[in-house]
Amino acid sequence: MLNADSLRCATCNEEMPSLEALKEHRKASHPPSPTEDPNKNGGRKGFQCDYCVSENTLQIVILIMHFLSFVIHKSVVHTGEKPYPCDICGKAFSFIHNMKTHRLTHNEGRNEMCPYCDKAYKSKISLYYHMKKGNCRGLSTKEKI
Repeated sequence: MLNADSLRCATCNEEMPSLEALKEHRKASHPPSPTEDPNKNGGRKGFQCDYCVSENTLQIVILIMHFLSFVIHKSVVHTGEKPYPCDICGKAFSFIHNMKTHRLTHNEGRNEMCPYCDKAYKSKISLYYHMKKGNCRGLSTKEKI
């Protein structure tokens, strides 16, 4: 159960009739602002969450994701580990998206047809680049992607 103190704005101490009203008040009256303290976050501007004490929450999440990406890069690329083999030829890949792209080379048919010319491609991305580069004679300059 919420008490009267929990429905007061922590910044201006104004009392609100409901939690939703308090959220709207905080959003309208006290939007998050970049921190200007050069000692925080290595001198970079960041944002401080108004609802908790954590500063730069988004940047922390981004740093964690960047670190995890780095760990994966290091463990896969520099160790030579290739955990994703092609089920047809056995060629192995470090990343699943590379294996899926390779897998398309085993398709006999070219199912992605250009709607403007007679060219066909094994993948949608190849068709997209065909159209984007303007290699299709059926496209006018304005129609190019």
